[in-house]
Amino acid sequence: MSFAMARVAIVGAGPIGGALAYALVQRRVGATVVLLDEAINVAAGKALDVRQAAPVEQADTRVESGSDPGAVATADVVVLADQAASGQEWQGEPGLLMVERVARTNARAPILLAGAHQAWLIERALAELRLPVRRLAGTAPAAFAGAMRALVADATGAASLDVSVPLVGLPPDQWVWLWEEGTVAGEAMLARLSDAQLRSLEDRMVRRWPPGPYALASAAATACRIVLGSTRQSVTCFVLGDGRAWDAGRAMACAASLGPDGVEDVRMPALPSRGRARLAGILRM
Repeated sequence: MSFAMARVAIVGAGPIGGALAYALVQRRVGATVVLLDEAINVAAGKALDVRQAAPVEQADTRVESGSDPGAVATADVVVLADQAASGQEWQGEPGLLMVERVARTNARAPILLAGAHQAWLIERALAELRLPVRRLAGTAPAAFAGAMRALVADATGAASLDVSVPLVGLPPDQWVWLWEEGTVAGEAMLARLSDAQLRSLEDRMVRRWPPGPYALASAAATACRIVLGSTRQSVTCFVLGDGRAWDAGRAMACAASLGPDGVEDVRMPALPSRGRARLAGILRM
């Protein structure tokens, strides 16, 4: 799918939805971005603001707004963000109804969930709506992993872009940080940081959940770019187990390859014995 032809629909013009529209324009992801919300004046105002910013960003992305979720019918990727009136993410039964409506209106596009509290929604959509496992992914864990990269960069003096820290697990505090697999500027993480420093970083990260709207929007924009791009990349997302890597029907953060059909592959890393034991405990909860 070429960015020059792609259409991205954002359902919800709250803080995350508005920031996501701007992030997509900044990164030139999609020819058209549609911001949808029942609070049509809010959606229209934010769309206008982003549209006026596009020339400043040297982007020619078309930014539209509307109030009818039926506008997702022609989208190549749909992102559920947060509602303008309440500022709340799509959760619970209203969230499930919206997922159902989007899936019924557009039977092919991947559905990304940008909020921090939507792992439950992914599980219920599979169990109750019988959606294909590949169609749904939650992008918040990518923002969380980015925050840890920033902390490690501060602790080591490295650039955050040179830090890699894989993780699996569930919020707010059921995470397995794979320090054994982590690197800093190509060097093993364990060679740069002591056990005490690593534990301190983990404790700090627990207090940083959930990520803020700009971080969540940035993670969702990255996922959209990967879905619509010509190259396959992995990103840390909430995804459903398929019965191989972990229990079918359970949603958990893990590295996943994304493509135009959604989740193409889940990449459960090789866990050390301590990590395996902790993950087993998380999945029993």
